[in-house]
Parts: sequence; structure tokens; C-alpha cells
Amino acid sequence: MNEMFFCERLGQELHQIFRIKEIVYSKQSRYQKIEILRSENFGMMLVLDGAIQTTERDDFLYHELLVHPVMQAHESPKNILIIGGGDGGALREVLKYDIERVDLVEIDAEVIEVAKKYLHRIHMGSFEDPRVEIHHEDGAKFVKKKEEEYDIIIIDGPDPIGPGKALYTREFYSSIRSSLKNNGFVVAQSESPINQKKEMEMVIEGMTRAFPNVRKYWGVTLSYPGFFWCYAVGSNGRDPSEIRNKSRVETKFYKKELHSILFDISFLEFLSFDKVI
Repeated sequence: MNEMFFCERLGQELHQIFRIKEIVYSKQSRYQKIEILRSENFGMMLVLDGAIQTTERDDFLYHELLVHPVMQAHESPKNILIIGGGDGGALREVLKYDIERVDLVEIDAEVIEVAKKYLHRIHMGSFEDPRVEIHHEDGAKFVKKKEEEYDIIIIDGPDPIGPGKALYTREFYSSIRSSLKNNGFVVAQSESPINQKKEMEMVIEGMTRAFPNVRKYWGVTLSYPGFFWCYAVGSNGRDPSEIRNKSRVETKFYKKELHSILFDISFLEFLSFDKVI
């Protein structure tokens, strides 16, 4: 019997291989190659340009840690912007709160259509919520048109290749600041602190040039290269490690008791591939 495997390559140092049962969907969109793979141990997987974006098995690890720390750090978030997030996982988590409006800006309409069809266990119907407005346009251009509208901005972008490159520039974060209310937070996934330090530092540098207060925190995602992941939060001075929201939402991994621990990143320096052990 012939077996199928998917191999994700991260530079020359790290390859990870998944046993695949079926190629459910594979098509080149205007922007990127979109694939849905049914894996042996991770269920449905969304892959863009050869990089895993999310899987049914562990999406909650990534999406809960992307969304809940900033939502809990704000006392009453009402208007939310999500840039990227075409799989609907971040949107699902945001909608657990008493919010008024979510703008989801996903440049590639086909990603959302594919997610709607194949990734229901991830988006859980969140695209159909009446509080949600979907915009199919460039996220960097979208924020240039907005001025101080959002309590929380969530950047759920891909790696800095293809359409994701614009989300890693200094100009982008400057536009983000003008779209954020003075007491708000912006959070961005900032890649692996172990295997993608250069990309992580791009996010931190761009955010630091735009915001007076930038904090990093850590997470884990089983299907991402190296398991450990990093997130960056920018604000006009507020400390995101402080919980201000009294809401209780149902989560699988994130807990309020874990919140402050996530911002202790001192151990990450010992995990870098820059050091020979």
C-alpha cells in the first residue's frame, strides 16, 4: 500500500513530516497555493504555499493564545479588527465575548470559501455571525483608511512571503497605531523564537517603532515547526500582562491563571539555534 506524506521545510535546519490520508483540496488562487490535507494524527490541515496554518487537532492552542491575552487585558473590547484569519479560528474565539463588531480582512477570498467547506470544526460557523463583516482586500491598505476605531487589532498573518510580506513592515504598524483607540491593544503572531528569530525580530522592530510599549509572550502549537511560538503586543502604554476583563469564556488551554506566566519569556533565550549546546 502506498503511503502519502507532507513535508514542511523551514530553511535547511528543520523539516517536519506528517502522514497524509488524503489530499482533499489543492488549488492555486490568485495569491497562493491553498491545500486541505487530511492527516493521520492532526485531522484536516490548512496549508498555504507549503506552510501549515492550522489543524483540527491543535488550532485551539494557537488561536486561544492569539486572542484571549489581549481580550482579557482590555476591560470592555467592543470593536475588533482581525487581519488575516481566513480559517475562522481567531474569529471564533473573539465572538465568545460581548463584542459589537468584528471586521475580518482576508485578502484571499478563496481561503475563506475553502475554510467554510472543509474546516467547520475550526470556524464553527463564525463567518455567519451578524456581528462580522468580511473584507477581501489588502490588510495594510485597509488600515490606512481607518482612524481610531478599534479596541483590539489582531494580526493573524502568514509567514512573510507572498501576500503576507506587507504585514511585517514599519509602515504597516504605523498605520495600525492610527486605527487603534488610545486604550487598545494590537497583537501579532511573531513566528518561532527558536527557528525564525529574524522574522520574530521584524515584527518586534516594526511594532516598537510605532508603539511606546511592546511586550512578547509565548505559546505552543504542536503542528508548528519547533512547537514554541511567540506573540507580540503593542499599546500606547498599557500593560497587557494585567487582566482587566471580568468576562468568563470557555477555553481549552488559555486560563486567567496562566495569563501572567505567558509574559515570562526569559527561558526562550536558551532555546535559540544561535547557540551550540
